[in-house]
Amino acid sequence: MYSEPPLSMRVLLLIPVLLVLNCTAVKVSRETYEVSQAASINPQNRYLKVHMQDGSVYVLNDWFISSSESEVVGKGSYLDHNRRPIETSINGPFKIPFSDVALFETNDTGNSINHGLVLVSAITLGFTINCIINPKSCFGSCPTFYANGPDGQELMAEGFSRSISPQLEESDMDMLYNYVPQNNRAPEITVTNEALETHYIRSIELAAVQKQGAERVFKDAKNQFWRVSQLRGATSSSLQQEDVLEKLQAFDSKEWFDQSDSTNLAAKVELEFSFTSSDLDEKQGLIISKRQSLLTTYLFYQTLSYMGRSAAHWLTEMERGNFNYDYDGKGIYRELGGIEIFVKDDMGNWEEVDRLNEAGPIATDTDVVPLPPTSGSKVNVKLRMTKGMWRINYLALGSLEGKTQPEILPIEAVFDEQGEQQEDVLAQLLDGDDLLITMPGDEYKLVFAKPGNSGSYEYFLNSTGYYLEWMREEWVKEQDLKKLWQAFHRPKRYLKKEAATYKGMEASMEQVFWNSRYVKK
Repeated sequence: MYSEPPLSMRVLLLIPVLLVLNCTAVKVSRETYEVSQAASINPQNRYLKVHMQDGSVYVLNDWFISSSESEVVGKGSYLDHNRRPIETSINGPFKIPFSDVALFETNDTGNSINHGLVLVSAITLGFTINCIINPKSCFGSCPTFYANGPDGQELMAEGFSRSISPQLEESDMDMLYNYVPQNNRAPEITVTNEALETHYIRSIELAAVQKQGAERVFKDAKNQFWRVSQLRGATSSSLQQEDVLEKLQAFDSKEWFDQSDSTNLAAKVELEFSFTSSDLDEKQGLIISKRQSLLTTYLFYQTLSYMGRSAAHWLTEMERGNFNYDYDGKGIYRELGGIEIFVKDDMGNWEEVDRLNEAGPIATDTDVVPLPPTSGSKVNVKLRMTKGMWRINYLALGSLEGKTQPEILPIEAVFDEQGEQQEDVLAQLLDGDDLLITMPGDEYKLVFAKPGNSGSYEYFLNSTGYYLEWMREEWVKEQDLKKLWQAFHRPKRYLKKEAATYKGMEASMEQVFWNSRYVKK
């Protein structure tokens, strides 16, 4: 959903496709040039960013391709995969062999104070007519994961959604709620890059947790695993919609969501639900399946738009650790907050028990929230969240049978789209110091080890890495450093100012988002 800028280079040339006059998915053709063809890069582009296969990068401000077309020679800086400086060309130009290069990236820094590490291009890719009109709705996020479900291959998870730069690299654990193993075969997961982003994947693991009978296993916000039985839906709700309980009774395509506030994007809504209590001696937990709306996607893309051609400077500062976009909650995201969960105690007071902040608008994620004991035949729960920011798929109360431990299943084989085994990709994913770099349209099937024991299992995907968002030309046209300053330093006022603009596109964003995924022909 978020991150850095685009590749304005011909080494990896992304060609706009034919636009169609409807809202169906448009397949985008990708033409890839071998690194040995780098001579086609326009030498008038002053700055060149050379991404290495090990995740490190050279940032050159004076460069040329050797006459043998086997290396690039240039002056600038060399940084590791965390964007920490390693070396400069003070003692002579770098000579970088093509055999070690993953891709090239060129740019025009425009009003950037510093040529930086993040390079902005003027290339715009074609999706659908609506996506061009409303580029803040274009599909974007982190790696997407598909697995076998009741009806075949299903989108089940998205990885490290908040990791929009190397400095924000993190691990993300997602429950594969609908995963169905295939005839005792080893578990298989497909990872894809379906957005205009560069993904840097450090590792992918599968956690298998054995379960008994009809019980299920869920993770809590601390990634502790709980065996849960006697799942039951809410019996009443404070919401006035007649079908709200029906929408929340199962993990399916039905979701409850509301619209954002027209005057303040940080305005809150409170929802109350009642559940039938189980045995009073049992510990109970709230099961909640949810994903974010496109509100945070819009706000991030809009901030990049206000950066305009100075995005190179600002995102470079982020990569160097000198600037925090505030995904840790010190400004805009503190105002938006997560899903606050309360339980009514025996005195009739609401007690906050947890706060969920899972990011990502693509895949629905499920958590269990252990609740404090209450007496009586009912358990009353309240959810408090930002209006229009969350889509709730499933809500239930269950009896917690105790914590359990997972078995970690490593990847044993990797295959590309043609079914050819990729030993080098497997090695990258198993080496904690290496990074698998994927580009739009890349896809790999991952085959994991089988669990050690027979029986029924719940599966959870743990992915680690970060990703870099590509800038779009439509964003660059909106450069406004005054509004950018307000976003960083006056977030409350900023969220009120942006409300009307977001409200004007909110109704159509979800459809445009899903219809603008980057897929190959």
